Amino acid sequence: MNNTLFNLLVFVGLGSTLFTIVLLIVLISIKFIRKKPKGLPKKVFVSMSILGITSAVFWSSWIVNPNFLPQGHPGQTVPSPNGEFKAQVYHMTGFIDYKNVRVDIINNETKKKEMIYYDYVDKALDIMWVGEDTLKIEDKYLLVDRDKFDYRTQGT
Repeated sequence: MNNTLFNLLVFVGLGSTLFTIVLLIVLISIKFIRKKPKGLPKKVFVSMSILGITSAVFWSSWIVNPNFLPQGHPGQTVPSPNGEFKAQVYHMTGFIDYKNVRVDIINNETKKKEMIYYDYVDKALDIMWVGEDTLKIEDKYLLVDRDKFDYRTQGT
C-alpha cells in the first residue's frame, strides 16, 4: 500500500472512531434528557452503525493484516551470506511522526517478498545475518522461512 493511501485510511479510521464516540455520547444524553422514553433516533442509529463498522474494519485491518501497512521508504539492504536472500529495511513515515520499521525478506531466485519484522525503533536498526537463514534484528533472532515478529500482535 502506498504511503498516501495509508495516511488517508488512518485519517478516515481515526475520524470514524472519534465520530462514533461523539454519536454515542449524543445518543446517551438524548436518552437521559427525554422525559418519555422513545425509540432510538433512526439517523443517529444508522450513522453510528456505519461509522462503528468502518472503525472496526479499520482497527482489525491495522492489527492483523500486514498488507495494510504502508510501503515505507527503502533503507538498507542486507544480503544473506550465501546470497539466497536479502533483507530489505523500510522506514515508515506519515502525517504523524512515527518511527516504525518493516523488514522484508526477498528470495533472490523467486523474487518472493515476505514481511518478517515490524516494530517501533527509535534509533538506527541493528540488523545482521547470523547464519545462512537466520537474521538478527535488534534482540530477536528470526529464521527467514518460518519466524515473524510484529509488535502489533506480539508485543515487545
